[in-house]
Amino acid sequence: QKTIARYVALLHDTLEDTDITPKQICEWTNAAVLSDVLYLTRKDTDTYEEYLNRLLDYGSDEAIVVKFADSYTNLEHSFSSRVNTKNQSEFYRKRQKKYMNNLEKISREMAKRNIPEFLETF
Repeated sequence: QKTIARYVALLHDTLEDTDITPKQICEWTNAAVLSDVLYLTRKDTDTYEEYLNRLLDYGSDEAIVVKFADSYTNLEHSFSSRVNTKNQSEFYRKRQKKYMNNLEKISREMAKRNIPEFLETF
């Protein structure tokens, strides 16, 4: 479990941000890691809500932990970003609200799955 979660954490944005293919990820790691990376990759046709719901409904515990950590990090960055204009300020307020909502929703799913016990194994 630890190894899968670490690979997933490292690769979670790879399909969105690079030309690396799912086949390459599977060749370098395994099918479990690829499955989690795919659940963490938002499809162009999905709304953000659809993407997050699919992850929470079908993703593994590891994928959900990675999404929690990613949302937490993004929230943290939104508070530390320099804001110079009113438009930037509104942009970051919206981001903060989005990530706070994500964390709340993900936390509920983690509690339902008893993921806090899973985290203790790390």
